[in-house]
Amino acid sequence: MANSQDASEENRTLLSKPTPVGRVQTIKDLGLVFNHNIGSSNLPTFRVSVTVLYNCTVDESLAILRRNFERELSDPYNNHILRMRVRGTQFWYTDIPAAQLFDELVHVGEASKGKVLRRGDKRDQVSPVAYCFVEVGDAHEGGETVTRNSWFFRHDLVDGFRVCQQILPISFSKSEMVTKRLAARYNASQKKPRPSAGEQISSACAMIPACLLGCLPTCYNFSKVCCSRPRYRKSALTERMYLHAVCSLSQLRDISRAQGAPSLNGFINATFVHAYFAADRSANSATFAINCVSNFTKKTGNGTCIRVCEVERDDDRSVAETSRLLAEQTSSMSNNLIYLFTRCFAQNYSLFPNWFRDWFGNRHDSFDFLVSNIPAFEVGAEPRILKYETVRESIDWKPNIAFAVGCEDLLTFDLFFGAIPPHFDQQRFRAKFCEIVNATESHTEYPRYY
Repeated sequence: MANSQDASEENRTLLSKPTPVGRVQTIKDLGLVFNHNIGSSNLPTFRVSVTVLYNCTVDESLAILRRNFERELSDPYNNHILRMRVRGTQFWYTDIPAAQLFDELVHVGEASKGKVLRRGDKRDQVSPVAYCFVEVGDAHEGGETVTRNSWFFRHDLVDGFRVCQQILPISFSKSEMVTKRLAARYNASQKKPRPSAGEQISSACAMIPACLLGCLPTCYNFSKVCCSRPRYRKSALTERMYLHAVCSLSQLRDISRAQGAPSLNGFINATFVHAYFAADRSANSATFAINCVSNFTKKTGNGTCIRVCEVERDDDRSVAETSRLLAEQTSSMSNNLIYLFTRCFAQNYSLFPNWFRDWFGNRHDSFDFLVSNIPAFEVGAEPRILKYETVRESIDWKPNIAFAVGCEDLLTFDLFFGAIPPHFDQQRFRAKFCEIVNATESHTEYPRYY
């Protein structure tokens, strides 16, 4: 277990010449967007911070971590995420013993040391993919013993889905991850018997009339999303907003069902739309993107793709009605094209020319907001989860993003909007949003490791 040291000392303790397990690889996917600004002085990129407060002591937390390191990382050739090392755009897996890996990655101390770990990366130095930082947590209702367990991970190497699937369970003696269930469902779907050539030809012929009828609307919708102009000039987006809110997942599911929403995710997305319209009275429409996982089985990488929705303002429309409208849009042929295109772009980012990357980045940043909904923990985690918090990686907060993470019965929202106009009413947004989800807690104080 590492003691308090300054940033330079910590970097010196990292293996300067680690032994790669297998070949040295190069980041080629969307992670390059975050990698290029690591350690820069202009709009730097830090590690993403994911913090869980749970009901145990610091010593109990460290004991759990040590046991899990020994169990999950005892095989030096299993290529676990936590064995990854990165320098520049190259990464590899180290084969050092699990006990030594624990000493390098797990730290204990005050919040100031955690900030050094999150912000201390340099492109030309060897760094691990993630650090775990353990500290005594804030007092919690009921007088429980609280420990704050934070993972600081490199977003250029892994995305939130893979962190929830492989890294966060290391902090728990017992946990069932929703992401593992989703991955298992995906794997099962891939094992279905492949249809014969005749069946494939028959299915393709049956789709021809629908494709012909949907061709013009699909091309129109696709071009509108790709080529429409942003509502505001960048120079007009001078304000920023942070909001942390928590609600009961089971209660929100009951609310969405009672109102007739087709899905909980759709209801959550519709809630953001209604809160956005409440805050920006001049907006006649809202264009936003929904993050989707493009590959459930890949252990590393940042291959997130998107679906895009555009909703016209209708103050008489209910949240459930908006969610039904979003369900129609996300399943449309034009959105399937956007999904396939952005998946290809995310997984092969390095192959595209710079002018196209810039165009795509500007278009991505011009969305009114982006929703990243990650189901994390099933009910029954031990130690019991008391709170969850996410801190994003970029200092300029673009694009506007809303994280929604489910931990047992807690649904936690962390909103980082860094490009909003001065007339955007942040209090109205907060009030409307918290009213719809029936929030039990909300605040606008910046996160601990911001």
